Amino acid sequence: MSLLRNLIAEKVEFFSRILDTTSDVIWAMDIKGKFIYASPSVEKLRGFTVEEVLQEEAFAAIHADDQKLVRRIFNTGVELIEKGVTRIPPGKVRLRQLCKDGTTVWTEVVADYVFNEDREFLFVLGLSRNIDALVKAEQQIKELKKK
Repeated sequence: MSLLRNLIAEKVEFFSRILDTTSDVIWAMDIKGKFIYASPSVEKLRGFTVEEVLQEEAFAAIHADDQKLVRRIFNTGVELIEKGVTRIPPGKVRLRQLCKDGTTVWTEVVADYVFNEDREFLFVLGLSRNIDALVKAEQQIKELKKK
C-alpha cells in the first residue's frame, strides 16, 4: 500500500509542477459555462488570481466582440451533448481575453469536451495561450503590405 501511495504522490507532484510552471493557462468549465479550474498561470496572463477566476462566468473573461462566436461554439457543444452525442472534436479559436488592469490579451484557445468511460459529460478542458505578440506582428505586416 505504501508503494501505491508513493506512486500516486509522485504523479500528483509531477502534474502539479507542470501546472505551476507552464505559461499557458489550463482551465476547465462546467456545462453551465462556469470555471471549475484554472491553473496559476492565469494570474500572469490576465492579472486575476485563480480564486477570482473561479468566481466568474467563463464568458465574462472574453472581450465583448468575441463573445458571440464563443457562445455559439459552446452552445452547439451543449446541444450535441443534450442530444446524446458523446464524441465532440476539439476546437481552436483566437480571441481576446480581458485583463484585470482593463487591457486585453490575444489568446489562442484550444478546448475539448471531456467524457468519462461511460460517455457521460464531465467538463470542457481548455488551454489558453498568449499570442498577443504574434497578432500584433501579423497586424504590422498587414499594414506594411498596404503601403
